[in-house]
Amino acid sequence: MAGIGALGITQLIFWLATIFGLAAAAGPVIGIIAGAPEVSAEAAGPAPDGFDPATFSIPSVPPSLILYFVLFFVLGYLLYSSLFAAMGSAVDSQTDTQQLMFPIMVPIMIGYFIMFQAMNNPDSTLAVVGSIIPFCAPIVMITRIAITEVPFWQIALSIILMLGTFAITMWLSAKIYRIGILSYGSTANYKELWKWIQE
Repeated sequence: MAGIGALGITQLIFWLATIFGLAAAAGPVIGIIAGAPEVSAEAAGPAPDGFDPATFSIPSVPPSLILYFVLFFVLGYLLYSSLFAAMGSAVDSQTDTQQLMFPIMVPIMIGYFIMFQAMNNPDSTLAVVGSIIPFCAPIVMITRIAITEVPFWQIALSIILMLGTFAITMWLSAKIYRIGILSYGSTANYKELWKWIQE
């Protein structure tokens, strides 16, 4: 689980480095395309269409945003990986897994829906509540942090709730895993999963 999480962070770092690299090269390339290949962007002035390549710059990213991004990524990964591990131990085939995946995918889809709303109004009640709910917080909270000034108590509350929810889901997943990994050849439904949790 830790290896897959590290792989995910490495992939995100690679994507971010690629985006910033392309953004750094975009200014000179746009200047050349705009019709000023022989002179620098500063000397050429605005391009014929009104775009000034000299004004193009890479947006600055606060270090706190990167820190929060990694933190919420790790917490979200731990939270959902515990749920997926429980579902994986309760079934024997990928086809059976699809039947149990829907309840886990619903909060993710809701989180993305709230994220789009938060992009338009990051301080709305829906965005604030969505950024505190543990299953939506990894998606919604980082969006709000990137757009607006989020009070620290909301960030701290979101982190605490995610840690508490992760502890509960790990405990439930461990109970399901303990029985499900030994139940080879049978497919569990939600009623059986509840019985395994109660045992």
